[in-house]
Amino acid sequence: MRFSDKEIKNLIKYLEKREISPEDAIDIIHQSTPEGKESNRKFNWKMTRFTLYVWQRLSEEKEERNLNSKTESAKIVCEGANYKMLYEGYHDHSTDKPIKGSLNYNLDKEAKNLFKLVTDPRQKHLFKSRFFVYPINRRGIISNRSIEDRSMDNIPQDHLDYLMQWPKRPLLNPK
Repeated sequence: MRFSDKEIKNLIKYLEKREISPEDAIDIIHQSTPEGKESNRKFNWKMTRFTLYVWQRLSEEKEERNLNSKTESAKIVCEGANYKMLYEGYHDHSTDKPIKGSLNYNLDKEAKNLFKLVTDPRQKHLFKSRFFVYPINRRGIISNRSIEDRSMDNIPQDHLDYLMQWPKRPLLNPK
């Protein structure tokens, strides 16, 4: 991510005006940026589901040249063996901190919840390029690149926005 000299000067001016040291600014940014930690199982489960959903949309785009509806994509994700295996792992009640919920897997409920989660405007800030990479296939290739070439792993933001098909003008106060 590149910043112009003007943007950097504005940031420095803002920090000086409010007497915020560079260390404090870094701490503020670090605290406000979501991060996957072993102890943050709910966040990790949410981001895992988002990743599976984005990968599904990528495969639809590649294979069908047309995206399914978001509801259909969510259902396909939840039908997959990976999703079921991960669901059981995150909801394993023998661990110290399981995610609340039933161990009984309900496909319709999971598909509905995933659809609601990915279409919730409050989650849009998590759909940033830095959180999503292209899937690795069985031969260790990421979108026709070898695993050693890590320079272009992240899905570009404009491609991610296309896959998610965010509304152009979301309603601010729906009635």
